[in-house]
Amino acid sequence: MTEQSDSIAQALIYARDLALIYKQEKVKRQELEEAYRLLAEEKKALAEEKEQLLAYAKDFRELYQQQQQTLLKIKAANLETIYCLSNAAEFRDNETGDHLQRMSHYSMLIAKTMGWPDEQAERLKHASPMHDIGKIGINDAILFKPAAYDDDEFEIMKKHTTIGYQILKDSESDLLQLGASIAWTHHEKYNGSGYPCQLKGDAIPIEGRIVALADVYDALRTARVYKPAFTRKKALAIMAEGNGSHFDPNIFDAFMASLEQIETFRETLGQESDRAGVRHQGVAVET
Repeated sequence: MTEQSDSIAQALIYARDLALIYKQEKVKRQELEEAYRLLAEEKKALAEEKEQLLAYAKDFRELYQQQQQTLLKIKAANLETIYCLSNAAEFRDNETGDHLQRMSHYSMLIAKTMGWPDEQAERLKHASPMHDIGKIGINDAILFKPAAYDDDEFEIMKKHTTIGYQILKDSESDLLQLGASIAWTHHEKYNGSGYPCQLKGDAIPIEGRIVALADVYDALRTARVYKPAFTRKKALAIMAEGNGSHFDPNIFDAFMASLEQIETFRETLGQESDRAGVRHQGVAVET
């Protein structure tokens, strides 16, 4: 009887233990199911959030592309305006827009040969056409004179540098500020004998020193009413005479190193102009 009672008692203990284990496992299972449910909800929320972020990213990309296109259009319009204004000054001087394309491209090539970053050299290319914009303030009788200037006329002609500077200097545009510097200093000479401020050496902004050389070379190689277009050999001989006096020797070296590229561009542009029926003209311009 005692053995039977002990067996029953032991069985009850097992039963209680099994009931407790079952209850504990049931709680664990419920907790696990709840965790799975919460994980599924979080996964769903993350998927929805990802989908929303992808939609935002698509919208942002499209907006960015639209803004970039708008900025490119604005930049193109600004550059076109600069070239139109620069051309207005050149046409008053009986020069075609080819001069602006040539000398600005020469300036860029020289700058790149000197190690300038592409973006900086491009800015120089776009700013350099403004070098003679001050000519719009010069009297027609002087500007269109088909001969060399006398001393009084030359003093008036010199003012185109300061006029150009005054036109551009107050702009908030970095490009126009660069143009102002070029307009003001592209007739300075390395030995200090230029104008309007008789700046010397490195006191002349480097953009002015580069454009000075590019402008003179194109003037020598282009026909003017008072002279024919000089050959490459003759133009280089004249340029060499100005090395160290008119021109910065380092810039002159970069010019010589990029000469083949310069001449190739000149020839290419000339062929395009010939096909378009463009005739080069010119007047007496001091260089």
